[in-house]
Amino acid sequence: PQENAEVTVTEDKKQYARAKVVRRLSDSPERETPRCPHFGVCGGCQQQHASVDLQQRSKSAALARLMKHEVSEV
Repeated sequence: PQENAEVTVTEDKKQYARAKVVRRLSDSPERETPRCPHFGVCGGCQQQHASVDLQQRSKSAALARLMKHEVSEV
């Protein structure tokens, strides 16, 4: 949140679009330096640039969205 970036659109569909960040123009106050030297390369630590508080809010929101869907038993 609160970041601006220059992007290049890589995919433009009817209901969504994808883009690649060319460069960040401004950083969020909640951005932190990632601890992992492989951050951004392997994909295993996608939220290390976010503060702990932002990570918790993001994960809680994702869980709330998932819980809105009916889950059928397997």
